[in-house]
Order: sequence, then C-alpha cells, then structure tokens
Amino acid sequence: MPPHLGRNLAVLAGLALLAACNGNSSPPDADAARDVDADEDTEDHADLPLDDGTADDSADGSDVGTCPAGEALNPYLTPPACVPCARACALEGETGEVWPVTALTGQCVCTTQDGYYFSLSGAAVSHRCDRDGDGWVTQSARANVESSDPAIAENARCDVRVVDRVVLLAEHEDPDLDGCEVDLAETELGVDSLALYEADNRDDQELLDDDPHAPLYGARRLRAEELNGMTKACVSLIADYNSSGEADVNEWDLGSEPIHAFSYFIELHRGWYAAGAYYIQEKSRLAVAPAGWGIPLVYNDDGYWRECVRLTDGAFDPLGPNALGMDFARYDADPWTAGLAHHSQYKCVHLVEENPDPAAYPQRLPRSELDAVPRRYVLNGCEGTADSAEPVAGTVNPRDPGLTCAINTLPVIDDVGFAAVKYIHYETPGAYQRGCVNGCLESPPTCPPAASCAPDINDYGRPECVCPNHWTGEDCDVCPPHWDPAADCDACVNAYDPASDCTACLAHYDAATDCTDCEPRWDLATGCTTCINHYDVTTGCSTCLYHYDPATGCTECELHFDPFTSCATCLWNWDLTADCTDCLLDFSPSTDCRRTTNLLVNPGAEAGNTSGWSTVSGMTALTLASGCGTHTTTPHSGSYRFLCCADPLEECRATQDVNVSAYAAGIDAGRYTAEWDAWMFGYVGDAGVWLEFFDELSASLGSSAQIEVPATTWTRAGAGGIVLPVGTRTIRMMLDADAGFWSGTDCGWDDLALYLVE
Repeated sequence: MPPHLGRNLAVLAGLALLAACNGNSSPPDADAARDVDADEDTEDHADLPLDDGTADDSADGSDVGTCPAGEALNPYLTPPACVPCARACALEGETGEVWPVTALTGQCVCTTQDGYYFSLSGAAVSHRCDRDGDGWVTQSARANVESSDPAIAENARCDVRVVDRVVLLAEHEDPDLDGCEVDLAETELGVDSLALYEADNRDDQELLDDDPHAPLYGARRLRAEELNGMTKACVSLIADYNSSGEADVNEWDLGSEPIHAFSYFIELHRGWYAAGAYYIQEKSRLAVAPAGWGIPLVYNDDGYWRECVRLTDGAFDPLGPNALGMDFARYDADPWTAGLAHHSQYKCVHLVEENPDPAAYPQRLPRSELDAVPRRYVLNGCEGTADSAEPVAGTVNPRDPGLTCAINTLPVIDDVGFAAVKYIHYETPGAYQRGCVNGCLESPPTCPPAASCAPDINDYGRPECVCPNHWTGEDCDVCPPHWDPAADCDACVNAYDPASDCTACLAHYDAATDCTDCEPRWDLATGCTTCINHYDVTTGCSTCLYHYDPATGCTECELHFDPFTSCATCLWNWDLTADCTDCLLDFSPSTDCRRTTNLLVNPGAEAGNTSGWSTVSGMTALTLASGCGTHTTTPHSGSYRFLCCADPLEECRATQDVNVSAYAAGIDAGRYTAEWDAWMFGYVGDAGVWLEFFDELSASLGSSAQIEVPATTWTRAGAGGIVLPVGTRTIRMMLDADAGFWSGTDCGWDDLALYLVE
C-alpha cells in the first residue's frame, strides 16, 4: 500500500473542511513566547525543619528541617530523611547547588540554570534544552519537562514554545496584515496546540552528522539550527529531515506526529515562531528578493515565471489521499484561487522509469517527462552553501540554509529533486493543470479595440495585447523607431534588420551611421561580408588570420609562430595547442624549447620518502635533522636527501625508470641527447650513478659510464650530451653504493636531474 494511503482519509477531509482560512492573522511579536519554565522551583523547599525524632512521616517532608550542605531531603523515606549527595553540581548548566529534595528514586538532583534540564538517565548530568538555539526544544528534554517527578520537572528550565495556530503566508504577504490563520482547535489533528519539540538528532549537530536520514545536501550537511519538526528538503530517497519516519519526497501524509501536518520544504518556505503562532511563508520568486527570502529554484530561462499567477494544482482534491502533498492548499477557504501556490509550480519528485499509478504515487515522475515536447518540467538539483540566513523574528528562531540550485542536465532514474513546471498551455479555464496560468484567460489585460490578447507560450503564458503588424501604443497607433509607417509599419527603414524588430542593423552594418556604413574592418565594397587585410571574418574582423599580429596590422606573425607556414604552425618545439606560448612535451620555455624540464620524480627526496624510486636494502630519505650510522651529512639543498643506511657490507641501490616514448620520433632520428646531474658524497663505500637505456620490450640498449664519488663532502657529478640509442623508450637512472664496514650513512645523493636536449 502506498505510504500516504495508510492514514485516515477522514482526517484529510476534516482538515479541508474545518481549518479553512478566514484571511486574518494576529501580528507576530518576536519578544513574546509561551514558556513552560519553572523558575519558582526553590521557594517551597527552603528552611525545612530537621528530623528530631518527633516529626511525622509525611511524604512531602514538610515537618523535616533543612538538610546540611551536600545533602538533600528524601521525603519518600519513612520517615523522611536527609541523604548525602555525591554530586558537585558544577558542570555546564548547573548552579553548583544540590536541589533540596531528591527525585522519586531517592537520587540527588542538581539545581539547573535557565535553558538546561537535569536528567537521571545515562551519566545523570544537565543538558541544554535547545542546543542549536533555534527555539525548538529537544525531545529528550520533553520527558523531563513533563515528568511527574517534581525535582526533575522543576529543574527542567526549558522555554518550550506552544502554538495554538499556524499562520500561512503567500510569498509577498505582510505577516503584520495578511495570512491564512489555521486554528488548531478547529482541525481534526486531535490537538488544540503544538509544543515545539524536535528530535535530538535535529538539535545536536554531532547526532545530526551521524544520522543516515540527514545526508549531505550537495557539498555540506544541513545544520541543526536549520532543521526542526516541520522542515523537509528535496534531497534523496532516504532524506527525512523532519524525522517523521517517512522520506521527505514521499511524505504526502500526516506523518508520525500532528506537527508534521505543517511540514514545509526549506527550498520553498521559511518558518518562524512569534506570539503563540508559527508562521510559514513562501519564499519570493523575485530575482531581487531580500537575503534569505529568494526561492533558489531556477529554469533554463528567466522571465514571467517569477511573477505569474498560479492556481491550485489541477490534481488537488481536498478529500483525496494526496491533499497534504499540495503544500497548504487544504487550508484555503477557496483553494482554487490565487494564494499559496508554490506547490503548483514546483514538485519534489522521484524520477522513475514509469509510474502506472500517479494518483497513488504523485511524487513519482517518469524520466520521459523531462524530454517531452513541449517540455513540461525542468529538474533542479540543489545544494547547501556556506551561509545561512538570520532568523526571521528575533534571534531565537530557525535559520534558513543558504541554497543554490541548478538544472540537472543528466538526470537518471532514482534522482530526487524539484521539478519546476514549465508553462502548460490550455485554451479553456477548466483545463488548467499546474504552473503559470494562461494570462489571457485567468488575468487578461485591457487591450485596445484593434488589438487581441495572446498568451506568450514562450514566456510562461504572459498575457500580451497584440496590435496589427508592428504597431504599438494604447490605440495601436505608434510605429516604433526604424519601422516604416508608409509600409503599414511592416518594414524597416534603411538597412535595419526586421528580424530584430528594426532595432539592429543588418549583419555588420554600423548603427553609429544609421546602418549606412560597415562596422570597423569590414569591407563596404563587398556589402560588409568580408574583412580588410588579414582580419578573420569568422571572428567579426576582430582578430587576425593564422596568428598574424594585430600590433603590426596583421602583417607579421605573433611570437614563436612560423612565417614560412603563414603563421599556421609554431617554431621548433613550441606547442600549437597552447598558441605557441608553451613547449611541446616537457621541454622548457626558458631553454627556447631546446631542453626538457627535469624528468625525474622526487629528485631530491623532498617528498620525505623514496616515492618514485625502486630501492634495495637501506636506501632511505632522511630530513636535515636526521641521519643514520656513524656519518651524517646535511642535505645539499632542501630538507631531505637520499642516504644509504644499510648494514655493514650491504648494498644500497635505487632506480627510477623514465618513460620517453613521447620523444620516440626525435630519439630515432638522432635529435636528442641525454644530460644528467647529481650531487653525491661517499666515505668507505663510494656513491655511484649512471644511466641505462631500454627499448619498448625492455631489452637493454646499453648504458652510460658509471661515475663514483669518493669524496666525503657533496660533490657534483654529471654527464651531458649522451646520444640516446635508436629505439630507446625507457631511461633508467641507477644509484648504487655499499655501506662499507660500518652501519649507517656512508653514501648520499641529492638534487638529481635528467634532461633530454635537442
């Protein structure tokens, strides 16, 4: 059975019939709140007489005296008696004093500060009533606020806001003057009022972050102060941001608590408490809406959708199972008039392959609907931004998350998002479905006698008074500039273009000359169809052909382009794809593209390890402050160097293979030589370095001479101009040494380099 059909349909009928709005509401008062706060919780327990053996056994302890410091009266003993308290009562939210009377269980209770409650469960400490500061008290506090245990209830100092009405506001209504007021006592929710409690994991950010039903909203998580028992978000198939027990996208029913009947999508609405009422207002569609009040949803164009009139969705049935899915239309006295109508223009949907039962599953949208012609829906994907809006009324109210939405250009099955309704054209008023109305049918303008009204189907049904040809004005007697009244306002004067309503010239004619001459660099002799000199017609004669230099009037090539190819190719090894501003492959511009950059990875051990190298035994990378064995040497440069930290007589070796296949053509043509550089030192075990060459099948093609450095200080060793064997595809640099007769550093390498040179 669909989730929303599992509730009592009579409730829905009652909501529609009994909660109809009268259009009036009480003005909000940010400083007024309904408190459930026992701040008079100590007056009945001071100066209680001590038990001198003559007191009676009254349970309230009225005849027992004041207990000593560090003790509390247990009036539930027979006879009542003072008991020692081990609690220091000095934690957050505690005054440092023990409550003078124990709990029903005989346990001592700490006196709390305002905004805290004391719980005996768990670690038995005080907790904040409203950790996120949004005016909604945590559900865990509820058991303490409503506890039958006086000591617990009197130390639950929580400002629990209670509302007896909900005020619903259309996007541009003034909360002080307008609104649709829903008196809870006149609904069939079964309650006269609602206490603003929220789930613990909607009040505590750490718990919220761990809740799988509060997934990431784009790049960030929603914050606790942005969520409560009324907030939903169109995010995913598992997102349940109001903790109703039903995924937000599927919540077309009352939910687990009466408060969920007023759940709203944060993308469409904002909510706040004031003066015993909870206000829910549609976000503005205006592009210039105040911060925090703009609706984030978008279309692939802009226009009349931001201001058009909308009606209640054509599928709305106040007695049907999906009435609650139409936002708050069920509370309108006449739901088929303009009012709260975001639900008609925006649908939180679940993309499916097909939906055989849309009446039972109205939230399921077939994927094919997004590609229908004419297009009816544009799917939005939204995410939270870093900022959130300030609370609406005062500082103790929910914040609204900053949201940004974009069109989902690659929607797939099981995506969840808002489907923004495109204009759905209709010819008779009764055929309206959803979204913007046909303005000529529902809100027609006053047109001159000679004109007719036509809805602009490309601008969301905007009503337009249409004059004959291109006449304008109240009486259709004004011919706009550049149109020719002598041609019945149906042709342009001079060379103005009728395709632009005579506001622009024909192609490449200059408006500064009243469309009688060409734009700069266009040739009037060819009717402004070609450019002068070497300017490029495809760029509107604004750039030169083939990288000719505009500084020379397109007569010479730009830097590094080859004049012998009409500036179509680069010189030497310069890269044409980079407009000859960078070299091909790894050649360096500083060498005029004649030598590559260093082809070695981690050449000086500055990665802090031997990454990029294959090593044997004790070869390692150590910092400036570390060494090994009997000899230490600081790096030649930087903070690290390669050291041989092997056991006595053990060999150290490191190799790095450099793939030079990209240079194959030049290598095989004999154009490239190899140059390499190294800084080394050695004690008993000499440090060595050389190159080996391999073909594409890893067969050896030879090697360079091995260079060893016996010096105990850094010494430069290198070779240049080694002609690469034909067929070379891999160059291997070899580092080799043994540790001699001592453990530790006898050899080291730093600042290694390998280049190819043309």
